[in-house]
Amino acid sequence: MGFLQDIFEVNVSPQPIIETKLSNNEVICNEKELKGNFEIFNTDLSKWKYTLQLSDEKGSFSNPKFSQEIFDKDFKILVPDNIPVSNLYQIKVVPNSNLFNIK
Repeated sequence: MGFLQDIFEVNVSPQPIIETKLSNNEVICNEKELKGNFEIFNTDLSKWKYTLQLSDEKGSFSNPKFSQEIFDKDFKILVPDNIPVSNLYQIKVVPNSNLFNIK
């Protein structure tokens, strides 16, 4: 009687990390151009698509006020003129994968 033998190779990699930074800790306000970048760790940048998000006026990303696909690690966006005034806005870059640790 013969046996069928399977060999599996499993490669384990560290969790990918994405970190968003604004230039000079800029303040987010209406009609202001924001500049920043994001860094990727433990993966290849070209494997994923990325979206830049602006939180709501309370700092929550559950219903972002602004969302735009970006194609480069360095970004520049114009904040919409119709957002409510707040000093709690945040910005982050989100990959099209839930595998990332977003900082």
